Amino acid sequence: MPQWTPNAKLDAYIDAIAEAFTDGKTEVKQALRLIRKHIKPTQNAQAVALLALRRYVRIGGKKIRANWAWTPEEAERFLRLDSGMLLTIEATKVQNRFAALNPGYSLQVSPLRSLERQVLLWNQNSTVQRAADRLFATMLEELSDDDVYPLPPTGLSVATLRATLHDVPVAPEPTSAVPGTSDHGQMRAVDFVITRGHEIVANIQSSTIWTVWKHGGWEAKLIVAASTTKLVGPLAHPYEPWHWRLIRR
Repeated sequence: MPQWTPNAKLDAYIDAIAEAFTDGKTEVKQALRLIRKHIKPTQNAQAVALLALRRYVRIGGKKIRANWAWTPEEAERFLRLDSGMLLTIEATKVQNRFAALNPGYSLQVSPLRSLERQVLLWNQNSTVQRAADRLFATMLEELSDDDVYPLPPTGLSVATLRATLHDVPVAPEPTSAVPGTSDHGQMRAVDFVITRGHEIVANIQSSTIWTVWKHGGWEAKLIVAASTTKLVGPLAHPYEPWHWRLIRR
């Protein structure tokens, strides 16, 4: 009988849980593959993929499919529709009012965020790495019980680990949407960056939230500029003062 290392066993269960999705299976497997592809040499690819899988389990296959990041072709088709221009129109209103109220300053907006771009942001996020490392250790310990988690995985053992993965807490809670599910992937949200000429004054890094956005007053100024539009924000969970989305109907 071949000997399985703990990491190989975890890989077998990650793959089995992904395969167990009915809705969203293709999307989940695609994202996990890209996470591993774009991981840094200093990172634990297995841990980062496991954390993403936890989010997918908690979201559920139907919501994953409904919110999955558009391809460039899908985005182009959407932009031909009147509704497709709404985000751009409302974001432009915010830009114009912000510039009028704050002479010398302007707002730049984020483009459509592809799946690959979302993967890169996920992999680069420091809160993702810290949470992933802790989750990795927890789930390796969980899988050490060979009676509950045999190899190869069974239907019962996969369901058991899936339920555990769904319920296990993580810390810190990642400040990045799991790849493929961001509002930016279907042009429902926009990130604003404040600039003065060629200088970035307030960017979208979490380290700037309190020092720049809060204490610098830029969050309040952006709220005023967006107050008469169909955009709502800032995003509360995770807290992002630069993130605004279209009102959901």
